[in-house]
Amino acid sequence: MNVYLEDSFVLNIKNFANEIIIRMDLVLTEGHHNFLVPSLNEQYCYREGNIIFPNIVRVVKFDLKNVKSYDLSLEKDMGNIDEFLWSGNEYFLSGDWGELNILSDPPVIDLGPSQQGERQPNA
Repeated sequence: MNVYLEDSFVLNIKNFANEIIIRMDLVLTEGHHNFLVPSLNEQYCYREGNIIFPNIVRVVKFDLKNVKSYDLSLEKDMGNIDEFLWSGNEYFLSGDWGELNILSDPPVIDLGPSQQGERQPNA
């Protein structure tokens, strides 16, 4: 994947009928084909994108907390992904933002434009 999740930031999480999309400010590592040398005021190469869990078989736990953090430039986020564990097609993620435990196809990272406005999330 060539991303560094520990210093990436969760911007929002949407639960759709057959997929979950985690909108993130991702840290790209030097091995990523979109990597650019960070600007002088940045520690990393950040790029907004989505981590998509497609073809969800089952949501075991989806517990979001209403947590907002602010960085030095006063941009709002939900914190980091502190844990990202998997076994087969089961994925467990957690952080200040909450917990997610699902069975799905492997996650995909999409750095394209957000398509969230075109989809209707589940309640």
